[in-house]
Amino acid sequence: MKSLILFPTILLFFVFPSINSISQVNLGLKSGLDISSLHFDQNDFGMMVNGFNPIASFHIGAYSDIFFSEKISLLLEVLYSVKGGKNNSDFGMPSSPDDLTSRIKYLSIPVLFNYHLRNISFEIGPEFAYEISTKNIINDQKPIIELWDANFDIELDYGIKYHVERMNFGVRYSQGLIDISSGLTFADSNGDPVNNPPRFLNRMVQFSVGFDLLQKNSSKKEDE
Repeated sequence: MKSLILFPTILLFFVFPSINSISQVNLGLKSGLDISSLHFDQNDFGMMVNGFNPIASFHIGAYSDIFFSEKISLLLEVLYSVKGGKNNSDFGMPSSPDDLTSRIKYLSIPVLFNYHLRNISFEIGPEFAYEISTKNIINDQKPIIELWDANFDIELDYGIKYHVERMNFGVRYSQGLIDISSGLTFADSNGDPVNNPPRFLNRMVQFSVGFDLLQKNSSKKEDE
């Protein structure tokens, strides 16, 4: 698993130093709005009966879109983003406050294959996310104990993007594949360990605006 996480970082170290020697590449900056939540796919334990509601945050970063042909490219990004969600149940503890807001800061590295069709591009691929820090707040007042122990996440990304001159406008959906609470132990009301605890997965919709600082050589464009 660690090798899977290290792979995109090693890839970036090899790719970015050679960017200047590649004529068919777009380099740029991007930022935008994130709408994220935490999804759980099992509910044998009596918590999270109301689920996590979405929270809004932002992302910012840089990208390199390397073209192998006029229609096929590999998009590499390095992004700072905040994911998480808000829960309004009692977490199985009637005496606890009602609202929990979790915000998990990540350094994310999407590695996406793009298919370009005129001014539209479609993207799909994995995203490797390294946790920077996490904060859990009850009733917007004080932090509580650590809930999410995973130091990294792997997600499946897919989306669509519209390109106009140096600008691009994109919508992307990210589905977490790793349980970010895998190291936690859940117990029922009697204090007994739960045999089939819930799995918590990141989910996010990302709206972004990008600007190409450097564009690929337009002289090699193919005829449409």
